[in-house]
This record gives sequence, C-alpha cells and structure tokens, in this order.
Amino acid sequence: MQKKWVDSKVDVYLNDSENDRSVRQRFNGVVEAPTVEQIAAFIGAIDSVSALPTTQGIVVEQYSYTV
Repeated sequence: MQKKWVDSKVDVYLNDSENDRSVRQRFNGVVEAPTVEQIAAFIGAIDSVSALPTTQGIVVEQYSYTV
C-alpha cells in the first residue's frame, strides 16, 4: 500500500468570550508536513492581527492510499 499526501489545512480556534463560544477559522493550502515552528509562527501572526485571542491550532493532513 502506498501513501500519497493530498492536502494539509490548519484550523485556528479563537476565543470569543463576549459570546461565550469558540470560533474556528480554517486555512487551506498548507505545505506538506509543516514543522511545529512554522505552525507556531503562523498562529502567532494570526493572533497579532485578530481582535480575538487564539486558543489552539490543529493541523489536518489528508492522504490517499493505493494498493
């Protein structure tokens, strides 16, 4: 079975304390196998321009498998 990378995304969660909820913002087109440093820098950049503070970031990687 062969594993082939298809796509990566980053979900950034922001804390909207005024409305007592968490807001998810998805960013598509992330590079294959991003490093922890790249993700931390990206989330830091989002945090610096957003009115809402970030609470977490999640990397979603998509692969296809062939037999």
